[in-house]
Amino acid sequence: MRKRFARARGRVALEVNDYVVRAAVQSRADGPVVTFEAPMPSGVIVQGEIDEPDTLSDVLAEQFAAWGIAKGSDVRFFVSDEAILARSIDIHDADESYEDLLTYVTMEIGQTIHVPFEEPTFDVFPTNEEETKGTLFVAPAAPVTLLANALLDLKMKPSVADIKMLGLARTIRRMGELTKRDVPTLVANWGLNGLTVAIFRNSVLEFLRFQQFHNFREQWTVDPELTDGAFPYTLRTDPEQYELSIGSEFGEIGNIMNSYRFSLHKGEHQVEQILLTGDNPQLDLIERQLTLAYGETPIERLKETRFSTVYPNVPIRFAPLVGLFEREDV
Repeated sequence: MRKRFARARGRVALEVNDYVVRAAVQSRADGPVVTFEAPMPSGVIVQGEIDEPDTLSDVLAEQFAAWGIAKGSDVRFFVSDEAILARSIDIHDADESYEDLLTYVTMEIGQTIHVPFEEPTFDVFPTNEEETKGTLFVAPAAPVTLLANALLDLKMKPSVADIKMLGLARTIRRMGELTKRDVPTLVANWGLNGLTVAIFRNSVLEFLRFQQFHNFREQWTVDPELTDGAFPYTLRTDPEQYELSIGSEFGEIGNIMNSYRFSLHKGEHQVEQILLTGDNPQLDLIERQLTLAYGETPIERLKETRFSTVYPNVPIRFAPLVGLFEREDV
């Protein structure tokens, strides 16, 4: 999403979801990044929807004060993965200008391009060299406006709402692991509450889907002995039971790979590598199961050693957030 608001000095990248509030802070462009994290109270955000906006404002106010984030800071944030709809579109009449492409899509939404939202916010990217086809990413405007208004009430200056997977892709590209010469790459980002699957080809995001995990709060608990810098949750259930609970997601990844190959590209392109990342503490288990299911496809984890050379002292679970600092148009 490229929904823009006001500009301000100082930079904060913010993520809020069902289970965590996370911030990365830079005092200046290309300066060191300082990170903060706290568990999100249950019921404030549910499946990406802000159910308790007043409580969210209180949480943000408390954490911003504790983290020393100054009023007037520029805040960039993510649209919730659950809210985003991705679909392929034809853009026959658009020229090479990005602004003209946005204008074209704006005119066509509700006419030839139909979406299930009355007031959508959207972004679109060409997916071929001729720029006759593209991928449209659209979300309802209401959740974006709710979070932006909460930030404004706290005297912050929201500057842009973006897609989490695009932030992650910028970070991966800076690490040199996703280039314009890449073969089709499936990126699987595993959280506590769901799995986001994206497919990139030639550095362009062609496919995006979020798979919700239900009852995740029954499986995870806030660690009472939390140390500074540690992820705030620990697994409540037995690892084998947890493995069974997410077993269907491995099959769904196969369905997505087949759909990408045969429905989207008519057999001309297929996923040739899988990149695994996310803040889920059970990534070792997940990697083993992915290897068992799709061992013929190269599977890699986002490399923490490489990440730390680009972003010193930043935990790798902040990889999507620091990608908000890599945007060149803000």
